[in-house]
Amino acid sequence: MAPRGKKRAADAGKEEAPAAKGGTDAGQEPVAETPTAAPATKKVKSAGKASFRVKIEHWYKRNADQLAEALRAEFPDVTVETAVGRRNSFECTVVKDDGKEMLVWTGIKKGPPRKLKFPEPSVVVEAINKDL
Repeated sequence: MAPRGKKRAADAGKEEAPAAKGGTDAGQEPVAETPTAAPATKKVKSAGKASFRVKIEHWYKRNADQLAEALRAEFPDVTVETAVGRRNSFECTVVKDDGKEMLVWTGIKKGPPRKLKFPEPSVVVEAINKDL
């Protein structure tokens, strides 16, 4: 049989799975970032509202950046920390000033398809508003 060649051409357009360590994040810069992964933000306490911070554990940075922008728009005094986590993971956790952690979103056991692993930013904002 003659080689078909179409299957590989179709797969070239799809997103490749990144390597376990030292790989790339969906074809972007290397994942080996540690202290520079979290954007620098200032934490300003507002009167009357409980201050908190949000930790986003992600494998795909694009989705984490979208969620971080939405959180900063809704809660201007929030500190958003992003960190590269487990493979194919996406979790959002709220940490209050007293140290209590509340898991707002986990996409670890969701999917396929992969897009179910990532929340819409409005869903996370609503969950945080409900819990606070």
